[in-house]
Amino acid sequence: MSNFCSRLVAGILVAQPILFHAPGVLAQTAQTYPSGPVKLVTPTASGGVTDLLARVTAGELSKRLGVAVSVENRPGGSSSNKIGMAAVIAAPPDGYTLLFGTSDGFVYPTITPSPYDTDRDLRPIIKHIRVEAILAGQPNLKAASIKELVALAKANPGKLSIASNGIGSSTHLSGEMFKLATGTNMLHVPYKASAQAFTDMIGGRLDLVVTGFAPIAPHVKSGVKVLASFGAKRNPAWVDVPTMRELGYPDLVVETWQGILAPAATPEPIVLRLARDLDAIARSKNFEEQMLKFGSVPDVEVLAEFAKAIKDERARWARVVKDANIQLIE
Repeated sequence: MSNFCSRLVAGILVAQPILFHAPGVLAQTAQTYPSGPVKLVTPTASGGVTDLLARVTAGELSKRLGVAVSVENRPGGSSSNKIGMAAVIAAPPDGYTLLFGTSDGFVYPTITPSPYDTDRDLRPIIKHIRVEAILAGQPNLKAASIKELVALAKANPGKLSIASNGIGSSTHLSGEMFKLATGTNMLHVPYKASAQAFTDMIGGRLDLVVTGFAPIAPHVKSGVKVLASFGAKRNPAWVDVPTMRELGYPDLVVETWQGILAPAATPEPIVLRLARDLDAIARSKNFEEQMLKFGSVPDVEVLAEFAKAIKDERARWARVVKDANIQLIE
């Protein structure tokens, strides 16, 4: 019995009770899906790392399903990813429009009013990619390690600047976690685009940024210092970068994710077919090699596991928001 089937038999994969359909309808759905092209909606702009990861996933999924799988970029809505998520929620629940979701869209709606309820409106299928947050400093930063950075920040309270992808984003909250854990006070600077943050950091107008390995990689040759990773363990493509956990901060683990979700009423046979195929993709050597090129790592949680992880993550970030007294503005 395959690993996927074993977990299904154990009941791990069943996130919700199977929706009531006549047996003939279920069988017909399973046999005929997919009969046409499938669309992955990503709530980010074309050309970014999330877009590239979505396109790798779409290519592999197309091979498994035997139909074209395209990527549609629907950016906008700040850190809430509102536009892309709303488009999928409003789509017919037939398995032909899926969300290539990111952590931010599921953290943000729990902290500020949102027009949708992710628990009610979307069905988690699989989390298949893990992306560690990292902390990087400008070339002339007077600190070459986390220990030196903490000492520098404590000696200059409120003077060091730390950038994120926007208020309420996972990078913003990761920076707040860092400040809480280290007892430091730094100025948060939200950016709409990470490219501008990197430009300002290289130019010496910004001290630190919380980002991912892939976005920062092109700037290391310009002298940007990758100080530490928030990953649970070292990234295999960046083995020289220590984790915050290794450096004495066991609770500073931040691993954002990308995954596939469907409109909530999507028939169970379609959900299980997609879960099975995406699980196989994520566990393949070819997919792992492609992910490492982007500084990402395959990391699989399916259906019930994925749904629970989302809820646990939201609760964790809600505590950070409260402890850091963050005022979110949409």
